[in-house]
Amino acid sequence: MMKAALVQQVEKCIRQGKVRRAIRLLRQAADAGETPLLCYQKLAELYRMQRHYQRAIWALRQAMRHTTDRDPLRTLLIEVMMESGNWDGAVQECRRWLRESPDHPVPLEHLMDAYWHRMEFQQALEFANRLVQLQPSSPHYRLRRAQLLDDMGRRAQAVEEYERLAFDRDAPFEVAFLAQLELGRLDQQQMEILMPLLMEDPAFRLQFLHDPIAAVRQRGFRFSNAAEEMLTYLPEEVRLMNNQAKRHGGYS
Repeated sequence: MMKAALVQQVEKCIRQGKVRRAIRLLRQAADAGETPLLCYQKLAELYRMQRHYQRAIWALRQAMRHTTDRDPLRTLLIEVMMESGNWDGAVQECRRWLRESPDHPVPLEHLMDAYWHRMEFQQALEFANRLVQLQPSSPHYRLRRAQLLDDMGRRAQAVEEYERLAFDRDAPFEVAFLAQLELGRLDQQQMEILMPLLMEDPAFRLQFLHDPIAAVRQRGFRFSNAAEEMLTYLPEEVRLMNNQAKRHGGYS
């Protein structure tokens, strides 16, 4: 641990807003070989707080030289790179980590995030799938994959994944609750498209009257099971719209 006197001095400087002085104290201590690992970690934290990202990255790399347990520091390093907008650097660091530990979930998830941010969705999905394959029972990775599929416009797959999570008894409450919210959002968005379509498209309206579920799926909609069940009660209302359209010459 850092010497108690140094810790007290650094904390006092931070409380007084004298961050530069705290940084000087830490650098002097690290240069003198006084608990360099913890000094560099604290330096990285202060540099990051000031948004001096390159210095934070430097401090983290210095800290990594003084420990054999590098994973927590590598995680921070990648996060700082992403926070600074250095996505290429973050990707390189993740791939370097994976060469050493091919199935490590942290670099895999960060690679998914990096490609997702850059809208390189297919590559992001490859890493999302790999995470789920490595930890198939992890609700966290399944939720993230569902959100990615949602962003990609692959609605049917997203709905199916959200549906499984929403009713997974082993999923944490917050994951199941969020999946329910996402299902409700997708149902609402699709319903806002569906209703005008029923009013404006006579051919689709007739298909819907015959088989509502098949009709909406044929048009690319994919509702939750609960919403699809509700759709089966809509044909009667649609018939009323159909009759009104006939009376007003909506179609022949």
